[in-house]
Amino acid sequence: NDHLFSLGYYQYEPDLPIGVGFEGSGKIVEIGEDVEESLLNKKVAFLQQPSMPGYSGTWRGYLYMRADGLATYPEELDFDSIATISINPPTV
Repeated sequence: NDHLFSLGYYQYEPDLPIGVGFEGSGKIVEIGEDVEESLLNKKVAFLQQPSMPGYSGTWRGYLYMRADGLATYPEELDFDSIATISINPPTV
């Protein structure tokens, strides 16, 4: 979990310093080349694991992610709900 990771309890020995956070939600504010313009301003959820190339942690204001690592969600959903969708299977 993110909190234990931030306290130094790692499942493996990472190169330090290392960012904290594995999942999150946000809004796409900028896109790179070869990315569909329709993604701009979309709400998204994302996962990032320390073993992934370019891992920098998700506890930050802005994050660069590959478009294929994002899942888009309807505007009606709030960011807290979106961020938790990828953590545990949604339940009723």
